[in-house]
Amino acid sequence: MPKLRLLLGQWGSTVLCQVIEQDESLRSSCGEKILYSCDGFGVASMHHPSLSSVRLSIRGRQSRDDEIRFTHRCSSNIEVTELMAKIRTAVAEINATERETETTDHAIPMEIVE
Repeated sequence: MPKLRLLLGQWGSTVLCQVIEQDESLRSSCGEKILYSCDGFGVASMHHPSLSSVRLSIRGRQSRDDEIRFTHRCSSNIEVTELMAKIRTAVAEINATERETETTDHAIPMEIVE
């Protein structure tokens, strides 16, 4: 069973993300818990989920924010593609499994990354 699953998508030059499943062992109880770091991109648990060009922050101390959707606006579609690839690689590394893709009928194609 994966330790981390995300809903990941794109709307124009914006990356959309939501943590849909996270093993409690990944949650920070105090301070910052770094889970992955490679090639200038990292995954950590701190306060609440968020995304930037260099970091994916997953569920942390503020559990009231566990279900929020979060975004990062990129400067180009190339940057979107690169950021989504970094997220997929990081999540796969954390889970040590290959990702699976889910197809839906929503207007915004979303992908479950595990």
